[in-house]
Amino acid sequence: MRLALREEAAPSGVRIYDTAEARSHFPDLQLPDGDALLAAATAGPTDLAACDRDLFTSAALAERGRPGPPALADLWWRRLHAGAPTPVGAPTVQLMATPGRLLRVYHAARGVAIAAGLVVRTHISRFDGDGAVLFFSLVDAAGAAVTDDAPIAALVHAAEGAGGFPLGARSLRLDPYLLALRTAMDPAGIMNPEALA
Repeated sequence: MRLALREEAAPSGVRIYDTAEARSHFPDLQLPDGDALLAAATAGPTDLAACDRDLFTSAALAERGRPGPPALADLWWRRLHAGAPTPVGAPTVQLMATPGRLLRVYHAARGVAIAAGLVVRTHISRFDGDGAVLFFSLVDAAGAAVTDDAPIAALVHAAEGAGGFPLGARSLRLDPYLLALRTAMDPAGIMNPEALA
């Protein structure tokens, strides 16, 4: 995925499923243990869409990927944009990470969930130059969605330790700079005073 984006591929939609998530969304897919599924869609003028498709294909092949069945891509797109039913519920936890930390966050969060005896499925999407969002689904041994605070908090804590942070949260590292800038620009503190407490 990172290779394709570095080569300036501009997909209209893209998602990476880990093995468990891919199998839950596409039960007929024969995906070996440990493999992931990359689904990407391109759009726009035909030549540009074909160029983006080829950038994804060459990047996947360079990373030892294999082409998947076109029918699967069609089903994925219909689920995302045409209202076709999805066989799984909404994710339990959404976390963001920078490109270099995605795998670290993925493994840290998964490790905590598995140690707690939970089944964890993950997909990654919303890619941009700053990173992506990891969507974790937690279920118990009976297949019921996990809603308990403790395992969810443990997963988030492990992810934060690996450099991730919950979707919608923000890094606090720049706060001293932002406070100094605001003080210089607005010494009376009248512009959006609650933005940085």
